[in-house]
Amino acid sequence: MAVRDNLKDTRLLVLTAMILALTTVATLFLKIPVGAGYIHLGDVCALLGAKILPKKDAAFAASIGAALADLLGGFAAWAPFTLVVKAGMVLIAALFAGRSAGNSKVGRYLGLILAAAWTVVGYYLAEGLLYANWVAPLIGVPFNALQVAVGWFLAGIIYRSLDGRVRI
Repeated sequence: MAVRDNLKDTRLLVLTAMILALTTVATLFLKIPVGAGYIHLGDVCALLGAKILPKKDAAFAASIGAALADLLGGFAAWAPFTLVVKAGMVLIAALFAGRSAGNSKVGRYLGLILAAAWTVVGYYLAEGLLYANWVAPLIGVPFNALQVAVGWFLAGIIYRSLDGRVRI
């Protein structure tokens, strides 16, 4: 039994590290600049983690991976905010569409709406605090919502294409 538990722990560690690394790389290199920030594909990896990892591991991988991308990409002031926003986004996504959640369409759409709302509000507040301006951050609202929606959609496609081959 101990060997089986060690194998499970090793798989979990490797998958968590992979999601963290993929989130960092996709955030850093697969991006489109917009205004003061950018839209990136890191959310695809983060939200894929929400589907295949336990909630706390998915939130850890997504938040650390995205914050690390901020640090390495020259956006260090955003890293603490990203840590909180991405952890919340992935926890919400995992709750509604993760491996332990049911597969109801209503639940998945509710999860998408709540995860997007969390992200939009989180980054709006972060930008308002960083720039001491509460009007300019409104420009980023649709981009943040779009980023989560695209991430959710692409993560779903990738997850379905894996067809249960990724196991912990």
